Amino acid sequence: MLLASFAAQAEKADKTQPIILTDSQALSVAHVMINAGDFDKATDLLNDVLQSNDTNARTAALFELGRVAIAHGDFSTAERYFLAILKYNPDATF
Repeated sequence: MLLASFAAQAEKADKTQPIILTDSQALSVAHVMINAGDFDKATDLLNDVLQSNDTNARTAALFELGRVAIAHGDFSTAERYFLAILKYNPDATF
């Protein structure tokens, strides 16, 4: 349902203007992309979310980037992402 809404927005949007997603929307889309195996686009979205001032959004982006690293078999990078979560949000639980 959520992606259908984004797709509808994209169809109506002026093709010369980028579609601006909220952090929450970007995280949702990235999560779906990861599950579909589209890691590059998901990583781009997640790196944008890392620039957010929202601690919870940054925490979720780091978690999803850790999932991408695991999918690539890069466990040391995944560990760095997961440990970085504690820097931004020491009380984070997943």
